[in-house]
Amino acid sequence: MPEKKWYTNSFRRNLVDMHISDWDESFLSQFNPEQYLKCLKIANIKSTMIYLQSHTGLCNWKSESGKTHRAFLKDNKIKTLIDLCHKNQIDVIAYYSLIYNNYACDSHPDWRMLDVEGKLRVAAVALRAWEPADVTDWSAPIMKVTGILF
Repeated sequence: MPEKKWYTNSFRRNLVDMHISDWDESFLSQFNPEQYLKCLKIANIKSTMIYLQSHTGLCNWKSESGKTHRAFLKDNKIKTLIDLCHKNQIDVIAYYSLIYNNYACDSHPDWRMLDVEGKLRVAAVALRAWEPADVTDWSAPIMKVTGILF
């Protein structure tokens, strides 16, 4: 009998949404693959999605073709995490953003997605200028966009 595909029997899945920039050196500086794995095991996770490159455009490994997030310049923590997951029978799905890439957008303006009128589309970039919304208005969003930084 052929082996079952992971997605046919993996019902406890996990994704930590990690669109985290590195303009502050403390961001992801305490990322610990062993602690991450410990949390996955406590939650009895069977498959996890791990960010290799998010909408920030920063790579979470030492990349030769992109910009590496400063928290991952010294150690290959993501590879360590993936290896730990595999050793613990946790399937790994790699997340790599193919369309949204702030680093590429900032570094190569000629690569930006434009609408038919040649204007930058808001959906083409992840918005970055945020401020807390009015928390007394519970129908309002938690954060509101105040601008796009470029």
